[in-house]
Amino acid sequence: MMPSVHARKASLMSTVMSNLHYSKYGKVFRDLLAVGPAARRAFIKLVCKVIRREISLYCRESEQKLLMFTGSESVKSFSWSNMHNELRNALPTFYAAISSSMPEK
Repeated sequence: MMPSVHARKASLMSTVMSNLHYSKYGKVFRDLLAVGPAARRAFIKLVCKVIRREISLYCRESEQKLLMFTGSESVKSFSWSNMHNELRNALPTFYAAISSSMPEK
């Protein structure tokens, strides 16, 4: 016999609270996302909101650090390493989303 909905929710809450107490945030998110499609949609919506906020704040900065090509010299001096560092520092959630979708070397 399957446990009742109330018992499953109580068990989930107990597990989540225990993992929060021990700072096991990855487990907390995995447990919450396993609840179902609605939890996954809510998580994606939240991540998108954070990314949108990061990009909006970055674009409002008076001096954007991402390179703009203004001629042949700027193209010659372009560095993927600098671009990589800039994205990682200025847009950490966006960077994590992009880099996690890439195959590992």
